[in-house]
Amino acid sequence: MPGKGRPLGLGENPFAKPGWRLAHGILKNAGFTLYWIELDRTIRAELAQCLELLEDQLAWANKVLSSRKPRHWIEVELDDVYRWAIARLIERAERLNK
Repeated sequence: MPGKGRPLGLGENPFAKPGWRLAHGILKNAGFTLYWIELDRTIRAELAQCLELLEDQLAWANKVLSSRKPRHWIEVELDDVYRWAIARLIERAERLNK
């Protein structure tokens, strides 16, 4: 195919209406973006942080479960951290929903 192996020319958004291309270019060059694009980036970043929190909690829980602490203490620790993690995730979800 012609052009195989060369970078795509993505200078212009092919989906933007012709009358809006100049406005989009000016915003992009000034370091701004459309509100919905910025909102999407914010949501994706927050979701990534939530996943990181869950992964950290899972790693911690696995560490506690493999410890030699009495079973009762393990259950108490896991319950406390579970409640803390759920509260943080609910706070973040509510903030995103606003």
